[in-house]
Amino acid sequence: MRSAATTNTAPKHDTAWKILVVDDEESVHAVTRLAFALFQFQGKPIEILNAMSGTEAQALFHEHKDIAVALIDVVMESDHAGLDLVRYVREELENREVQIIIRTGQPGFAPEEDVILDYDINDYQCKTDLSHTRLKTAVISALRNWQNIQRIEEANLGRIQAESIALSKSLFLAQMSHEIRTPMNGVLGITELLGMTELTQQQREYLDTIHGSAHALLTVLNDILDFSKIEAGKLELETISFRLPVLLEELRRLFRAQAQSRGVRLHIDLDKNIPRELIGDPVRLRQILTNLVGNAIKFTENGSIGIKVREKRRIGDRLELEFHVRDTGEGIPKDVLPNLFTEFRQASASVARTHGGTGLGLAICKRLVELMRGEISADSEPGQGSDFHFTVTLQLVDEKTQHDSTQRRPVMVAKSGKKLRLLVAEDNQVNVMIVKGMLETLGLEATLAANGRDALEIATKQSFDLILMDCRMPEMDGIEATERIVDALRDKCPPIVAMTAAVTEEEKRECFKAGMCDLLAKPMKLSDLQEILEKWRHAS
Repeated sequence: MRSAATTNTAPKHDTAWKILVVDDEESVHAVTRLAFALFQFQGKPIEILNAMSGTEAQALFHEHKDIAVALIDVVMESDHAGLDLVRYVREELENREVQIIIRTGQPGFAPEEDVILDYDINDYQCKTDLSHTRLKTAVISALRNWQNIQRIEEANLGRIQAESIALSKSLFLAQMSHEIRTPMNGVLGITELLGMTELTQQQREYLDTIHGSAHALLTVLNDILDFSKIEAGKLELETISFRLPVLLEELRRLFRAQAQSRGVRLHIDLDKNIPRELIGDPVRLRQILTNLVGNAIKFTENGSIGIKVREKRRIGDRLELEFHVRDTGEGIPKDVLPNLFTEFRQASASVARTHGGTGLGLAICKRLVELMRGEISADSEPGQGSDFHFTVTLQLVDEKTQHDSTQRRPVMVAKSGKKLRLLVAEDNQVNVMIVKGMLETLGLEATLAANGRDALEIATKQSFDLILMDCRMPEMDGIEATERIVDALRDKCPPIVAMTAAVTEEEKRECFKAGMCDLLAKPMKLSDLQEILEKWRHAS
């Protein structure tokens, strides 16, 4: 007998299938080697590893991590040596991949069904009945099973790695968003407050340049973050009621000054048969139109831009609308049109140099339109202007609900009829100055907390109508502070609104899970703050 574990004498093949034979009879090893001497499966030869006992087999399992099939005798150095080895492989080594075939010369010694169930083996064979053909058939079947398991594990590993990369990317974007938006909030907030003071004409021009440049940088940041969320499948549409005429009028006001500076007339043509109030995502619809109108103004001088909205079809409570944004600008070459909505693509390199941008705007528009169950395309002739048109599907509002909603008007009064009692938790002094300045503009004051711990202490000792809570602060962050305030005050807890530069859905869900009722995005505008106050001052 051999006194140590061995392998067959054939040269080792790096891509060979490894089969371990564990038996205390040399004749069994010889027969197995003979059966697979010239045998190949899927173009790969068989490499035989030999062990004369369970102990020798354990050593080989440690040395060779890629054994595909193990042919194991039951009775060797002890009556249960083979079964003990199986339990060792499955439980101690936690190896569930290797295909184990028990071979016994004493059929009936261990009842086959009990062995298969209790010892997690894949096959049970009798040596006396095992011809070369049956042996090869059993091994081939085992090799296929092992191969399938490897493929599944590789796929799972790939999925786990992809999820890990996606998580890392998400965390990186969230951190970078916070780091960029926090100083950006300072720039935009201070310029807005400064714009309310008396300035010379030259100072106002400088201020407008700062404000415009900051907004341009914010647009680039938002494009990158939005595209990242869409790519990850994490951008979710809202479903709320909104007034389409109001949205279009806001769009006109937004671009009025920019259009006038370029000698461009901006007009809106809204089909009067379209209901005034609809249900959908007004923020994303406004984003699509803002991008298209902004591009139209960018490429048009001393001309006109028209926004046309028509009803395409109604199916049940669904309404499909068709939007057109037409300009009389320089137009787009025909060879560029097919790739116009491809990410990171612009009409030409000169466009990027002259007008800037990430090349993501139209790609984001396309994804948003598709999320709204629509399509987008463009027609253009060089020198004749362009027509960007898209469809979106929105939901109709019940007539009674629409009538009731038109009667409501938000009134900015506290529930008690007194001035709002506000707590602002913010560690960044620039942001504190901005919030204080905006609140003073609205005739309001606030108690200040420099971190979550201070906010918790103040909130549990004084009464407030509303708490504005920054999410990232030293000592105790806004999430933990909110959880503790909600837990301490319970039904007496005022509404807590997150002041956050968060952009990921996970961060937003974390805010709501902690007990926050709304989000005030940074960089914040006075109108955003006023809207939040109007929305929640009745709730306390």
